[in-house]
Amino acid sequence: VQAIHPTHLVWLRPHRGCFKSAREFPRDMEQGKHIELCEAAWASLAECVRLLENTTLRGAIPLLYAELTLEEFSGHQAAAVGATLAGGGRDGLAIAQALADASAALALTLQLAAEAIAAGLPSAAQWSQIAVQRLEHKLRALLPLVLAGDSQAFEVSLRMWSPETFLASADFGLFWQEHFSQCLRVASADFANALRTSRSMDVGACQELLTWLRSCGRREESMEQAEEVELVDMAVLFDCLGMACGVAFCTRWQELVGHSLITAIAGEHELGRRSIQCAADVVMARREQVASVLLKGWSREKLRNSRVLLRALTALGMSVACDAEEGLVVQFAEPEVATCLVTLASESRGAGRTKLAEGVAAMAQAAGLQEVDFEFAGERTPSKCAVAHVLQEYTSFKARDRHVMLTELSARKLWTLNDFLSVLKVLADRRRSAAQQRVITCDAIDNGDGHMRFAQAMREVATMEEELTARRKRLERMERAYDDPDQVAHIRALMQEVGQAEEEQEQRRTRIKEQADTWTREATDFEEARQLRDQVCRQRIAALLLETKLRHLQRLAVRSEVTRIENLLLDLEESFSCSRQRLHEYDERLTTAIQDKESLLVGLMQAMAVLKGQVREADATTMERARELESLRRIMELQANKAQQLDEIDALEKKVDILKSKNMATAAAAVVSS
Repeated sequence: VQAIHPTHLVWLRPHRGCFKSAREFPRDMEQGKHIELCEAAWASLAECVRLLENTTLRGAIPLLYAELTLEEFSGHQAAAVGATLAGGGRDGLAIAQALADASAALALTLQLAAEAIAAGLPSAAQWSQIAVQRLEHKLRALLPLVLAGDSQAFEVSLRMWSPETFLASADFGLFWQEHFSQCLRVASADFANALRTSRSMDVGACQELLTWLRSCGRREESMEQAEEVELVDMAVLFDCLGMACGVAFCTRWQELVGHSLITAIAGEHELGRRSIQCAADVVMARREQVASVLLKGWSREKLRNSRVLLRALTALGMSVACDAEEGLVVQFAEPEVATCLVTLASESRGAGRTKLAEGVAAMAQAAGLQEVDFEFAGERTPSKCAVAHVLQEYTSFKARDRHVMLTELSARKLWTLNDFLSVLKVLADRRRSAAQQRVITCDAIDNGDGHMRFAQAMREVATMEEELTARRKRLERMERAYDDPDQVAHIRALMQEVGQAEEEQEQRRTRIKEQADTWTREATDFEEARQLRDQVCRQRIAALLLETKLRHLQRLAVRSEVTRIENLLLDLEESFSCSRQRLHEYDERLTTAIQDKESLLVGLMQAMAVLKGQVREADATTMERARELESLRRIMELQANKAQQLDEIDALEKKVDILKSKNMATAAAAVVSS
């Protein structure tokens, strides 16, 4: 359920599986964007046709299937196609952008192939053949939509079209088909949830990946569109790098350097890293030096915000991009691509850029980006940048930390290996489909209409010959039967029929002779077309086999990394086991000491219990004595009070005696006086 903004009414399009704004751009503005993209695509396709006219290129790399696909586009105008796509709204704009991306990448790849062939670089030429086949696959997938004819036909074709067929990357195509089938765009939150559930990615990595996808996408002003990611924008990254490597490129680019990162993690210090280096580290270091170029003044952040340059570099096979002090270091999957970008200028023309570098720079200049210059990275390789980044992020490595990092890296490498299984399966399906198409379109039994018409005419002539021969034999039998009186009339009628049949046969032979050249030419054209179709299918199958071989080599490289990680984890486990043995021995000693201490504590506790009993007895005696003392004290107090009271009584008795004596004296005196 999506909240409805008061200024953007939305409705669900079931066949596309996404929300679309009812308030679209003005028709002229929207149509202008479509036509602009189509014109750019047609300009790139024209450049492709111009490059394919090079006989050296066509003779070195089999590209007939690409030529036939380009011929299907050549019969249409960019403005007409743009107007057709404009009727599809955002979907049409996405298709136009996809067409522009694929055609621009194809032109750049063909330019790379021409440079490689001219310089005698077979590996780059072979890699270009694989890239051309992948891009031709994307163009063929777009053909039903691009050449629909009108807006209504475009809508019908769009409902029947599967966006997954546009993707050349098999693993990303299967991921999209599984989670977002029939969708050209999805909400960012849904895409992040799919990544978390299927790839066990954390929230931070998902957000960083979405930042890349939104930055390299087309700029939109709608708030609703800003919360979505386009399949066309994701194809720029994932179609070249694949699902696992594309995610790593955006979130953890250090993992793409392979064995160098494993060595940096597994070694506790510089001496330890040198001790665990393998031959792959040495080979990869030398390979990186010739496969890496430096773009001064650029960075990963600028590359993320530059769709045109990102599209150009991914089309050339970029595998890693990292920041250095001088700029952006880019490593290509095929080292000879870097050679085509940098060194051919000094060798062939003395100064300036190569044609391939000029093409990339022209694309960046047309998009309003800063100047793009390529030079060899030298010692500033991605491996050294990755090692420096890891050492800066983790100042000290403990065995437990190394074990955790290697385990997580191994899990992600296993995801990559799992993706290769789907990639190889899809490539096998594509080869099987191409082989079936070859069987269907190149049937040896089918000889074309020219052969059929010629064979039919020859069968009719043979039939007429048989009928004419039968009539002649009948005429001979009738001539021999001369006794019949009506024989002359029958012979005359039969001679007329034979003459007419001979005349018809002669006319038919004349017509066959006149049409034989036409039928032969049609049969020859049909046979040439069939051979061309057969050659196209064989070339496409050969390109698919080359890609399959490349994927197998990449899978073996990842498998070697996983094997090395597993061996390092076993070494760490062995060190952990030795530590655990020492801990067990120490634990046994501690257990014996604890038992001795516990027995001592038991004795002490018993002695303390006895002492506590004695203390309690002493306390009881003390309390009894205290009570006795208290009683004696009270008795003594009573005695003291008694003595005091007795003294007071004596004093009072004395006073009474004195008073009595006084009173008696007074009374006596009174008596005397009276």
